[in-house]
Amino acid sequence: MLLCLLALPSHTADAPPSAYGEPASSAPPTTSFLSRTLGSGMVLQRAPQRAVVWGHVAAGTTVSTTMTGGGAHQLLTTVAGGDGIWRQALPAVPASPTPHKLAFKASTGETAAIENVLFGDVYLCGGQSNMQFSMPVIENSTQEIARADGYPLVRLFTVGQKTSSKVPLPDLQTVEQSWSVASAKTVANSKGFGYFSAVCWIFGREVFDALGGQTPVGLISSNWGGTPVESWTTPEVLRSCNLSTVDSTLYNSMIHPYTVGPMALVGFAWYQGEANVDERRGDEGAARYACTFPGMIRQWRRSFARPAAYFGFVQLSTWCGNGELIAEMRTVGQMAALALPKVGYATNADHGAGCNIHPPPKQYCGKRLANSALALEYGRDVAWRSPSFASQVASAAPPSIKISLSDVSAAGLRDDVYPFNYLGGAFNCSAQAGKCAWAELLLADGSWVNATLSLAGGSALTLTASAAPAASAGAPLASRYGWGAVPMLSLYDRGTGLPTCLAANCRWSHEGCNIEQEDRATCSAIGDCGKAYEACCAGFAAKGFPCGCHLQDGSGAAGAGCGDCGTAFSACCLGFKAKGYPCKCDVH
Repeated sequence: MLLCLLALPSHTADAPPSAYGEPASSAPPTTSFLSRTLGSGMVLQRAPQRAVVWGHVAAGTTVSTTMTGGGAHQLLTTVAGGDGIWRQALPAVPASPTPHKLAFKASTGETAAIENVLFGDVYLCGGQSNMQFSMPVIENSTQEIARADGYPLVRLFTVGQKTSSKVPLPDLQTVEQSWSVASAKTVANSKGFGYFSAVCWIFGREVFDALGGQTPVGLISSNWGGTPVESWTTPEVLRSCNLSTVDSTLYNSMIHPYTVGPMALVGFAWYQGEANVDERRGDEGAARYACTFPGMIRQWRRSFARPAAYFGFVQLSTWCGNGELIAEMRTVGQMAALALPKVGYATNADHGAGCNIHPPPKQYCGKRLANSALALEYGRDVAWRSPSFASQVASAAPPSIKISLSDVSAAGLRDDVYPFNYLGGAFNCSAQAGKCAWAELLLADGSWVNATLSLAGGSALTLTASAAPAASAGAPLASRYGWGAVPMLSLYDRGTGLPTCLAANCRWSHEGCNIEQEDRATCSAIGDCGKAYEACCAGFAAKGFPCGCHLQDGSGAAGAGCGDCGTAFSACCLGFKAKGYPCKCDVH
């Protein structure tokens, strides 16, 4: 089963809950004998996990559960705790299209029943408006919607967007779409954005097909436009990232009710980050996200009692905002999560809609995300990683850099793909000055110049300055590719069809600004390394790492033994590389 979340325009750090369109409810939360997260037509998590069902009743009440289906008849009993919550772990049931019925009865007289319940895989999808973006408005919507009639073993649920709360709620207060069998109607219920997430649906559909079409999949969509990542995690995570303003209002109302059981599931999918790009007062943008996003992942895994759950996210697409900040979020902010185990990604930066922040072609990122789940969760031999930077060597005559890439298939690279983001010629880079991004080199005078990209055999390529610089220019200090609001990507893996990962890369030499040898004042004059150093130190201090900002061996291995310095070291390196600093990611 998959749960999808949404966030739309950003709000200020101290905005009240009404910034999301509805005030936080002042009325006492309501609860149900059977949790509103459950219902007829749902999917419960298959074996080897034991699915949990739960609800609310008077403390000390005995609740019996009768489960029938597949020729079996089982009676289970449990007693509600002092908090009035009853929980029943069900027997581990293998994946099957066979429907089950569960009937519940309390010693105090309450009853409930759910039918047509399947056992399969459950996912939770989260994010913002691009995760909410529904089937009626995607590319080829008519054909895509019609296909849904062929997937009755995929089930859908959409959490309502009418409740936020300053405290964790024990149950959902609003439901937009109760558990439903997938069909052309249920995946595209109503007009406009509809009820269900297109990315979530395509992701789940692709996983379902790859598993052979007999393992039911449950997809839960829980989204809210305009919300930042801070709204979707706990105060403890926010404080660990040194945030003085605690949000958490949508986690409390739209995620926490699922953790009461908790709901057994396989993993999570996430498409969010746009609302965190604009640097708000007191916000560090991508650097802050590099702490809050991995922190949210860890917290969700803990809260759902699935420390090794799959987590996949979509790398942000295009819009005509601040290109530097958008590029930083795609890399420094989002990719910091890859330091955690079983985290996958799918880039959507190569299939945007120009200045439109909501690109209709959701098939690409949905399928790519599914491939990462198939590889990381199911052990399938599926390529999901984009080719990415491994190393580079600079030359002075002509100014150029030869780059070696990792994660390239045996088929090698191709550099002749017409960038989708030109939109067939409809997107005018001249009219949108400064928004388009190709390949660039950083010269010793501090200027970035356009570069011509050419293949160099195998997994290598060469970037050469397009215009002849001054003879004294020397070797370039750094390179970057697609670093901007609208990346124009032409370099792809010939075998997998995946674009080369967006990046800005350090030149690993002592010729630039090296924190190991030079003080921060000197570094700050070149590439702003001084500020990066201070941000790194602040990050360590905020997380409370006992090793401080001192990594003994530069590999992160030693640091991993004291707090989480190994992970922080990886995030620090990503930050230096992505910003194009001509200095080592070596903080001694």
